[in-house]
Amino acid sequence: MAFIVCWIVLGLFWVIHRLICGIWLTGQSIFTGVWFASLTALWAAPDSRSVISFSGAFVIIISHCCFFLGSVSGYALLKTRNRRHPSFHCSIETASVLIWAFWILSPVAVVGALLSIQSSQSLSAFQSGTMGIARSVLLTEIVQMPIYQRLMANMLYPACVIGAICFVVLRKSLRSWVYLILPAIASLLYAFAFGGRGSIMITGPMVVWIIAVGRREVSGVERWKLSDVLMTVSGIFIVMWFITIMTETRMQSFEVAGSLYSYFIGPIPALSEWLSLHQIPLLDIDLRNLAVIRESARMLGYPYDRLIDYDVAFVPFAFNVFTLLAEQVRDFGILGTMILTTLLGIISSRLEQLPLTVSVLGVRGVFYQYLAFSLFADVAGLVVGWWLALFMVGIVVPLVSHALSKGNLVNGSGPVEATLK
Repeated sequence: MAFIVCWIVLGLFWVIHRLICGIWLTGQSIFTGVWFASLTALWAAPDSRSVISFSGAFVIIISHCCFFLGSVSGYALLKTRNRRHPSFHCSIETASVLIWAFWILSPVAVVGALLSIQSSQSLSAFQSGTMGIARSVLLTEIVQMPIYQRLMANMLYPACVIGAICFVVLRKSLRSWVYLILPAIASLLYAFAFGGRGSIMITGPMVVWIIAVGRREVSGVERWKLSDVLMTVSGIFIVMWFITIMTETRMQSFEVAGSLYSYFIGPIPALSEWLSLHQIPLLDIDLRNLAVIRESARMLGYPYDRLIDYDVAFVPFAFNVFTLLAEQVRDFGILGTMILTTLLGIISSRLEQLPLTVSVLGVRGVFYQYLAFSLFADVAGLVVGWWLALFMVGIVVPLVSHALSKGNLVNGSGPVEATLK
């Protein structure tokens, strides 16, 4: 019964928000959509959906309701947005900053990922079929990866965001695919270093959201050619092949499709199981689990672990991913989670009403990834690279671009169209 109520209510939020706002590509559609899709997939898993409790359904429904109210009120109170912005431009200064940032960050990310593979000894683990053991000793920090290597590899997140923006902004050509391929290589290598698929699942949607928003709202974007479609399909197959390898080389490996299905349906039942085993505060404030604070503490010699990573629920299979909501109610309590999700809804609607600029495009991609990954984990607490991406596209790029423009340090002046035709 709790499952059915949750499925119906989230479906209503998803559809009603679309009717009110008039567009599908919104934070609400992404946030609620991925949870609704997981609930829909649970129809084929009666043993797992029976684990969902009314307390779990309540936390899910109230969170999505608060996000809905924040988003809708934001559209109603801050309605300053023209749905399309044919005047979107990327100045020569901004384009130069994007290109320079990409070619600085991407090689650093690739080198960091290669060093991570060396430190984790994942190549030898892969050859011996012990990737599961290698992943376990890394997560439990029996083997510790040097922090400078992880920091270098985490540059792949801003590199992916900036590369996707370059792909949208710069002239459409075969050469523009480099801006997607090079960060993707870093993501694959870093995922291989940890014997998992986390970096792929985080960076992939970032790129998708940026391209989706850019192609929808940027004027003059060329239609996709046959070569574009073939390269995109090939890229998807390569990533799926990589995930297949990673899945098959784990300990107690499942059949690949079944493993991916379990990964998609497990988080919501696991949330209910986790809630039943823990006492949740009404209101709390604990910022230690934010990745940027946790990693800063580690650099200063004060290690702190995200303890939620070590909890395991049985739904009815063993599962250790507990979603964004579990981490929010642990750190901020029920009332704190309601306040936070309402603010996230307001931020989402505000971003969608701002005139589209390079920075807004990048921030929307990073923010949408946060919402898309909410089914599995809190990205802001999971990786410091998410913060690096937000910092680069939201602060560094516009500040440096403004400084270059003001100082006339870049040859040429004036805006150029987004596609630089």
